[in-house]
Amino acid sequence: MTPRCKYYVLTAAALAVSILPPLFATLHFFPLWVKTSAEATLSGTVCVLLLLSLIPFGKYLMQMLKSPSAPIVWGLFTVLMFVMKSIAAQMFVVGVVGTIANLAGAVLFKVRKRYKEEV
Repeated sequence: MTPRCKYYVLTAAALAVSILPPLFATLHFFPLWVKTSAEATLSGTVCVLLLLSLIPFGKYLMQMLKSPSAPIVWGLFTVLMFVMKSIAAQMFVVGVVGTIANLAGAVLFKVRKRYKEEV
């Protein structure tokens, strides 16, 4: 496998590892549609958590973005959910999954960086 191919494979793997686990955990614990009165509307909690799940993708697209790394954001989110776990135990699980997934993704992005220099 060429360095260029390894670079793109690691990029895809890092994005998948960083985004998919928190995305699936969010969709598992929180309903996408909430029935209010006679109509079903999109859940606000799910929207916020899905946006948090996409942080690594946004970070990848906007390399110049001056924000904390995705694992740090998820770590802070996990601590916040630990404090509030009596209210939302499911949100704590989503936070833990997001933290672990983004730490693994960060490692893959670091490995990928080595192949970027060769491309």
